[in-house]
Amino acid sequence: MNNDKKNISTSRPCLECGAPIYGRQDKKFCSLSCKNAHNNRAKEGIRRSKRKVMKSIERNYQILDVVLNSGCSTINLQTLREMGFNPYYVTAQAEGEKGHKEFCCYDISYYQSNTKVFNIKKNKEKALSPRKKSLLGQSDMPSEHGSVK
Repeated sequence: MNNDKKNISTSRPCLECGAPIYGRQDKKFCSLSCKNAHNNRAKEGIRRSKRKVMKSIERNYQILDVVLNSGCSTINLQTLREMGFNPYYVTAQAEGEKGHKEFCCYDISYYQSNTKVFNIKKNKEKALSPRKKSLLGQSDMPSEHGSVK
């Protein structure tokens, strides 16, 4: 067998930079940096969408937190929207009592009708059992914003 075929330039150029490709015939990129650059650009749209959703959820959380800290548990939906609240971005939803929709934005839950948001409350976090605490290392514990350090 002749191993020289592996080092011959194929007729296809690199998908990223257009340089000739040497090596296997099924290679698509001339180098690892070209491969990474191509894949990063291809996934940027998905990352941008995720950032937009997470930013909207975070904004909703901050608005609900301000409302709670002001002592209100009921507010007009239009007023919330004027504050920048977007009711379509939540972390959970369910059918509540009396047909109202119950929503959660992380640890804040509320009911929503067509015109108002009511019974806004912060849910108490469930304490981890001692066994679960011991299984998590200090670096694995979530920070106050829910991300792992």
